[in-house]
Amino acid sequence: MNDDQEQSIMSHYDITRSIETVYHFQGHKYQKLDDAVAYAKIIENQFRKVNNTESKNNRE
Repeated sequence: MNDDQEQSIMSHYDITRSIETVYHFQGHKYQKLDDAVAYAKIIENQFRKVNNTESKNNRE
């Protein structure tokens, strides 16, 4: 069914559709940008901690 046919059928039956925005980060899906950013920050902080620990170990 092409877009014109879909629209015609939807109009006939008064069917509506909504398009949801989905945010993707590292294989996860989020409906809210805030949730995706919060998780990204957690990952970023974990990465920094690991790098800081490795840097300290390399200096010793």
